[in-house]
Amino acid sequence: MLPRVVKSFILRVILFYTLPILIICGLIPWNNLSEQTSPFVQVLTSAGMTGAAHLMNFILITAVLSAANSGIYGMTRMLHSMAIGGEAPSGLARLSSKGVPVRSLQWVAVLLITGSLIAYFAQDGLFRLLMAVPGFVVLLVAVLCLSVIAVLFLFDPQNRISIAVCLAVLGILTVWSILRFKKTGSPKLTS
Repeated sequence: MLPRVVKSFILRVILFYTLPILIICGLIPWNNLSEQTSPFVQVLTSAGMTGAAHLMNFILITAVLSAANSGIYGMTRMLHSMAIGGEAPSGLARLSSKGVPVRSLQWVAVLLITGSLIAYFAQDGLFRLLMAVPGFVVLLVAVLCLSVIAVLFLFDPQNRISIAVCLAVLGILTVWSILRFKKTGSPKLTS
């Protein structure tokens, strides 16, 4: 069931997002798009089809709700599968009498409500917040990967001397800065 959902999701992304963006960019220059209205509505209005613009708004809202529904389904089933595999709390594996992973669905609902509240109360900072989360994850993954690479370097005898020198210099600088700033306090910035 889940592979079919993933395939249909990819098809929906191509049909409802990629192709329309190509059409919009072909009809209206990117720097003439307004932030106040949907690009789809703007294209239809500029073509003199204001009634079709209202229909497009309805279609867009329906598409967003459909995407949210797919996301809820996928996330609920993913949490349930992770709980069965021991990668999430075991309570999330419980099913209702009709086979619905109710606990997983409740967690997804809490996350959606929390996200909606953040979007409502922090509209100005929402984009920054949404970009900070993946940015932090990428930074964390990069640090972990570099740490693994540094440890793997230790297994090569040719790298041991250079790593030992680097660690010694790092240790000396750390001890020196601790002793220096412990006596004098925090460093003073000069302009």
